[in-house]
Amino acid sequence: MLYIINYAIIITLFLSTCIMILISSLNKTPKTIYTEKKYYIMKFPEFIVFIGSITIAMSILAMLMFTFTSETMPHPIFYVVFGGFYYLGLFLIFKTINYKIIVKETEIIVFSTFKKPYSFIYSDIESVIRQTKQRYSGPPAERLVIKIYSGKKVIVEHSVSSYKKFYQLIKTKVANDKLIGF
Repeated sequence: MLYIINYAIIITLFLSTCIMILISSLNKTPKTIYTEKKYYIMKFPEFIVFIGSITIAMSILAMLMFTFTSETMPHPIFYVVFGGFYYLGLFLIFKTINYKIIVKETEIIVFSTFKKPYSFIYSDIESVIRQTKQRYSGPPAERLVIKIYSGKKVIVEHSVSSYKKFYQLIKTKVANDKLIGF
């Protein structure tokens, strides 16, 4: 019975991976770059793909090694834990490849990881919350949470490229009564 549960978990991991890849491939960012001169693209650094790839490789290696080399079948919790690391690596790769924010002079276009792309203009912004969190070492972690009148929310982390430029643009384009924590 333990063999059936373990193999069911492994099959579920790989089937759900195929579904994630399918959903992500349907939501690709456009290959053409906008012709306007005054725009910039905010995205996560490319080394995060490397970290995600290493996480996936190590979790698959651990699952396969313990499955085929141990005398007894590992407990299903083992597969759940390493499956979690596997999904974490997949999420890091998909987030880095698909998540982009294109900031133009009059509008912002958001390409999310698994959602359809959408855009909004600066007057559509309901509020912008600047959140900071002190870390044990290094500078504090910072992010902007932009709420739009349509109910959507955009979270811009400090680790994306051109964050400081975007921060200054938001301070100048959005009314001061909509800025919280600035």
